[in-house]
Amino acid sequence: MKVQSVAIDKITEGERYRRDLGNLDELAASIGEQGLIVPLIVDRDFKLLAGGRRLAACKKLGLKEVPVVVHPSKNELDARTVELIENVMRKDMHWTERALLEQRIFVLRKEQDPNWTLGDQAKEMDDVKSAVHRRIKLAEALIDLPELADSENEFPAW
Repeated sequence: MKVQSVAIDKITEGERYRRDLGNLDELAASIGEQGLIVPLIVDRDFKLLAGGRRLAACKKLGLKEVPVVVHPSKNELDARTVELIENVMRKDMHWTERALLEQRIFVLRKEQDPNWTLGDQAKEMDDVKSAVHRRIKLAEALIDLPELADSENEFPAW
């Protein structure tokens, strides 16, 4: 399966099981800045199989074309299975993975721009400065205190 660009108005949604699309503003802002990183999944007739939130955010941005992957689904069972897998089989990052990644991004940004601040990072991450600062400090602490990784989340570790 390869990625191709398709006119957004060619994609039909049909009946979807996810009703709550959540806050699309953050997703739309991310797509506006970084582009659509994960393509939509459609069938051969360009009926949406997976990516309802991304499609709604792209429409909100007024995009005319979006990247898609055409899945060779043969019937409704195939289509519904793709929809379910895409929505429940993913796994969010562990809090330590996120902290370490945010810290690395901060270091790389700082190398590019010595004036880069926690405030800049927070704005880019659409988060508050104190939360970004906490995660970066936790990432640094994990080096000396690896047992912090046993904490359920970043709050008890902090």
